[in-house]
Amino acid sequence: MPWDGVLVIDAQCLCTQEQNRQGMLDRLVELIRRAAEKPAPYRKTRPALASQVRLLEARYRRSQTKRLRWTVSYSED
Repeated sequence: MPWDGVLVIDAQCLCTQEQNRQGMLDRLVELIRRAAEKPAPYRKTRPALASQVRLLEARYRRSQTKRLRWTVSYSED
């Protein structure tokens, strides 16, 4: 699409100029129909309670695994 707001539809795939024009008009009508459709409403979603609990338990298990990797330093008195 050029910057001045003009929509250019090119059609050279059919045999005659008239068929190309008709094909362009069909594509333009379809483009306008699709642009006129109202988009589906956005719904906020939230994870289920069970999946939240699983996530927290997995985090806890990972933290315990990493905690076991820590080196323990003993101070000599």
